[in-house]
Amino acid sequence: MPPSSRKRTVQAVLLSSSFVKGSSASADDVLPTKAVSLSSSSIPSHKTNGTELFQAWRAHDSLQFHAFTDPSEIQRIQHQLLTWYHAHRRKLPWRGDPPPWNGSTSNFGNCGNKKQKQTSLKSFFKNPDDMTGNDDTSLPTFPVTPYGVWVSEIMLQQTRVEAVIPYWVKWMQSFSTVQALATATPEQVNAHWAGLGFYRRARMLHAGAQHVVTHYTTKDGTVQWPTTVAAWQQLPGVGRYTASAICSICFQVAVPVVDGNVCRVFSRLRGVAQHVKAPVFKDQYAWTLLQPLVEHTDEPGNINQALMELGATYCAPAGTGLEEGDPLKEFYYSTRLVEPAIVSNDLSPILVSSTMAPTTAASCPLCAEDGVEQVIQQWRECAIIPNLRVYGHQYLPMAPPQSAKRVQVWQVAALSHSAGKEKRWLLVQRPPTGLLAGQWEFPCICLWDSADTKVDKKFKTLKKAVDPEPPTIPLTKKRAAWKKLLIELSVGTVSSVQTVGVSSLEHVFSHVKHILWLQTGQVDDAMDEAASTPDGRAMQWMTAGDMQQVGITSGVKKILQALKQHVEDRST
Repeated sequence: MPPSSRKRTVQAVLLSSSFVKGSSASADDVLPTKAVSLSSSSIPSHKTNGTELFQAWRAHDSLQFHAFTDPSEIQRIQHQLLTWYHAHRRKLPWRGDPPPWNGSTSNFGNCGNKKQKQTSLKSFFKNPDDMTGNDDTSLPTFPVTPYGVWVSEIMLQQTRVEAVIPYWVKWMQSFSTVQALATATPEQVNAHWAGLGFYRRARMLHAGAQHVVTHYTTKDGTVQWPTTVAAWQQLPGVGRYTASAICSICFQVAVPVVDGNVCRVFSRLRGVAQHVKAPVFKDQYAWTLLQPLVEHTDEPGNINQALMELGATYCAPAGTGLEEGDPLKEFYYSTRLVEPAIVSNDLSPILVSSTMAPTTAASCPLCAEDGVEQVIQQWRECAIIPNLRVYGHQYLPMAPPQSAKRVQVWQVAALSHSAGKEKRWLLVQRPPTGLLAGQWEFPCICLWDSADTKVDKKFKTLKKAVDPEPPTIPLTKKRAAWKKLLIELSVGTVSSVQTVGVSSLEHVFSHVKHILWLQTGQVDDAMDEAASTPDGRAMQWMTAGDMQQVGITSGVKKILQALKQHVEDRST
């Protein structure tokens, strides 16, 4: 369907001003009954049988199909969510729960997402007392405050709940108030954030605290917190999601909170044939379509937290929609759409339906173009009927398009100098902007970058994303890079030069993969502590204790672990 036609469909269904980011328009303003192309009688409800729902899904051509319009259904969903959330939610410190805390979803069995992200290695120098465990019952119970919720929401971006808990606890013990954070030094903030990654979040949180203290401190020294989404979005690093979460949880503002987990739940509840990262979904229509679920309730914050909790547990990517404990299993379009095929033990209701009438779902401004037909085609390829209901659930939402990561090969110099009995390592500070801005790292030089070659375009044309494969780096090039590094660092004589390990190390970020070739050497005479690189970056000799004070990244910890293993291997 031409983009102009899809745009006209949107305008026919919605008031365009209602979808301006940050709009506070109500659901009634956004979804006027007279403006939709489907009559109200054709809108599915929880009473619609599977065959009727399937045909309506194929024929829908507007957002109204995905809307919550039945007041009784909305009330039932709210009741089910709140009952389940109060009884089974995870116990977390920023929710005011006493220890022990548990952010894991492993107790939800097969319904949880089994895919685990890369975990940080414990460095050889780390004191186990530095990071408080999640099961330490001697810790205090923290009150629910706008500040604490704000810190938790920032930390939880791109980071698992169970990994955040000890960082949040340590943070709140050191910076118990927004005033304490505002007066902290960047070095103190960085040391408390080290290991969480995405370090720009810490800088923005620090700047946001200073903004709050400057603009919201009353004459008696107390902070009068902002209570609207618009006001919170004026703070550095606070977007619509974070502002909405804080306002709904702390001030019971009736505003939805939309993230990937919530989009997944909504896609399965209302048959959205789209991927959760699509801007038209997560940044635009989901906000208004979810608005009815947080209205006419005293607990909009708990409704939002219940949806997020459900998306992380029973409605995780690997969820089936069939678990007895799933509070919304009776409401999922995802399982009801394939019900006719299950009841008849025959795929023909799905196979034949596509030939009965052409689908008009491509006109829906929310679903991907031909998204409905793509999902149906995946269902047709399911050979085992008993599993079809599970597939119906798991093929919604659609899988996001994959893209290959940028790949870089780095030569890393791990230079040490012994000062008495304690070894010190030479670290340099990264530039103030960009990846790992301002963090400390071992001196390194790039040997190869996929962005500098034509290989990226080649791999981006593949149907399934494959990271570019770097070429074999000649030994002469590695030696030249090592020599260049030593000249730039002006470290003088380096002895006992050794290659660490028989292969390279890998460190993976969200958008780039670093392949590290590591060499180590002993510097006989340490340089001046005030020295800097030719491009003006600070350099410093650091002991293990120094590294703990400034905070180091998981990539540096990985290199230190490799160095430790190298020493152990040589001693055996």
